[in-house]
Amino acid sequence: MSLNEKESFRNENYLEVKFDLTSGSYATVLLREIMK
Repeated sequence: MSLNEKESFRNENYLEVKFDLTSGSYATVLLREIMK
């Protein structure tokens, strides 16, 4: 694996994790609204 491939791989993972976090907190907010 070249250095460039490693970089883009890391960036993709970072974006995925970031997306998981935002959609996760979004789901939490939705759940809270439903539970009220």
